[in-house]
Amino acid sequence: MMEKNVFLTAEIVSSVIDTNTAHERPHGALLAYEYGKKMGIKFEKILYLSLVGLFIRTNSFPKIVDIVREMVKSGIFLGVNQSALLIYKLGCANKPISAAKVFDFLPDNEKNTTTYTALMAAYFASRRVARSSFQRSQNINYVFK
Repeated sequence: MMEKNVFLTAEIVSSVIDTNTAHERPHGALLAYEYGKKMGIKFEKILYLSLVGLFIRTNSFPKIVDIVREMVKSGIFLGVNQSALLIYKLGCANKPISAAKVFDFLPDNEKNTTTYTALMAAYFASRRVARSSFQRSQNINYVFK
C-alpha cells in the first residue's frame, strides 16, 4: 500500500488489525500495524492489547516489546497488573531481556512492588537466578541492558 500511494484511514487500518487478530493471523495484523505506525496513526489501547495477546499466543515475543514501546510513546500504559502479568509471562517464556525491557518502559509510578516482584519472578522462571539475586542484594531498582 505504501509503494502505491494508497492512504488508508485510521478506522480502516484498525479494522484490518482487529479482524486479523480475531482470526489469529499475525502476519496480516503485523503488516497493518506497521503500515499504521509508518503513517503516524494513533491506535486505541484495546487494539494494542489485542496485538499483544495475539503475539503471546503465537510466541512472537520480540514483537511484544516493540508494541509496548509504541504504547508508552503514545501515552498509553498497561497498568500495574497487566504489566506484571506480561513481565512474568515473558520470563516464563525464557525471555528475561524482553521482560526487563518492558519493565524499563514503564513509567515511574508503575515501577512498584508488584512489577518489581514480577521482574524477579521472570528472572527466576528463566533460570537467571544470579542476576536477580545480585540486583536484589544491591537494592537496584533499574534494569541492566
